[in-house]
Amino acid sequence: MLDLPEILEMFTTLTPYGENKKKTLQPFSPDQQKELVLELAELKGIIKFIQGLPKGKIQELKDLMRQQPFIQTELDYLKVKATLSSPMLFNLAKFLFLAKEIHQLLEAARWWDNARIQWQLQEEAYGLLKITDNYRFYLGNFGDKDYQVLVQEIQLMEKELIKENFAAVTFNRVENLGEQELKSKLTQAKDKLTELEQALLENLSAQLAAFLEYFAQVADKIGRLDWLLARGFFAVTHGGAVPIVSSGRVGGKNRLVVMDGIHPIAQAKLKQLGTDFNPVSIDLEKGVALLTGANMGGKTITLKTVGTLLAMAQLGLPVTAAKVEFNLADFIFFSTAGERNPVGLSSFGAEIQAVNEIIRIRDKQGLVLLDEPARGTNPEEGAALAHAFLKAFQQGNCMVLVTTHFDSLIKEECFVQWQVKGLRNLDSLHNLADIYQSFDYGLEKITSREKVPRDALKVARLMKVDEQVLQLAQKYLIKGKRRPIQ
Repeated sequence: MLDLPEILEMFTTLTPYGENKKKTLQPFSPDQQKELVLELAELKGIIKFIQGLPKGKIQELKDLMRQQPFIQTELDYLKVKATLSSPMLFNLAKFLFLAKEIHQLLEAARWWDNARIQWQLQEEAYGLLKITDNYRFYLGNFGDKDYQVLVQEIQLMEKELIKENFAAVTFNRVENLGEQELKSKLTQAKDKLTELEQALLENLSAQLAAFLEYFAQVADKIGRLDWLLARGFFAVTHGGAVPIVSSGRVGGKNRLVVMDGIHPIAQAKLKQLGTDFNPVSIDLEKGVALLTGANMGGKTITLKTVGTLLAMAQLGLPVTAAKVEFNLADFIFFSTAGERNPVGLSSFGAEIQAVNEIIRIRDKQGLVLLDEPARGTNPEEGAALAHAFLKAFQQGNCMVLVTTHFDSLIKEECFVQWQVKGLRNLDSLHNLADIYQSFDYGLEKITSREKVPRDALKVARLMKVDEQVLQLAQKYLIKGKRRPIQ
């Protein structure tokens, strides 16, 4: 419901190791606060590093990362002490060579000196694979003098056979005894070479097995670096900020502060339509906060934006906002009208079931987002049920943000009220285009206990609803034949 899979697709990784980090990403829990603080400090460092790096160096770094091969198969072989093949050794040599190139590119940066993802260069491992200024791998480089002599003999015999074969084809003659003996010697030499090469592979694999933990560590660090770079590039590209973890819960209060927050998916879609997302600013604490405003006022997307930004922050991601300061939540719950339970409950039944489950854990530090709760039943009972749910949440430790059109909830003084500013000069508007251009989606905190804004008939008139229908609706309101929702 918070579009997190789509948001994560906006973070581009360059290696299979980084992609795995993204796929296995988990939110930090409240007892991992110190770890998250360190993670966000590294995020701030990589953003500064990217911003100060020349474009040429950025491209060089990206190219090096993209070339990194996946060595999981090689690691699995070494773990069970199996023998690596020549192509596998080439893969491992390429991995180590590129890791060294990346290390050398980064070590000039001040940020790299204290980075937790920094890895050491094990020269002994590089020496074993004879890695110098390239990552070419030739098994013959590991053979002794007898091996080299055998290789030369095979090459000479192959050249001689080529000459003999050419003569046989040219003059259409039958293969002679000398040629048959040469072929036999060549076969024997190649069998001997295969034995020697197998011995070389076994010996080299046995020596490399001692560095299994090091290879795995470098692969993990490359993955962490890749995922860190993906978050840094996202922040630079989308204007993301590093979220701030509150130092503590003063008085036991949970808190979330959002300044000029933007839902990244909604923003991308609106840009395609030639417009921008209206930033959301809100300050939530433990307890219930109501969000009121006219229809089409962006209340639902405000809920999603608040929940999404907290989720992004708790995943260690940069947030699309000027500022997000937060306490780590035990959970985020988002319920919107229209949800259906897979066992076949109505939207109302599914909603009540879900909210009831969350009420049972209301003493945890969570964020609860409810989009017009209990609107799927008759207004009188719906208002009463919503009121009772929110009073129950008020006694817990959760932050609860609720959109509603029920006037009775507004009268509850223990609930904080926020309102979408909406349309302030309806009389000056003449059509639907005027609504979109004049609508203010910003939020303001309401101190006076006012009724829920009622702009429905005015908006309907601007949308060219039949005038007779509008007059009849107005008549019902005046005469009280249809009571306003309480």
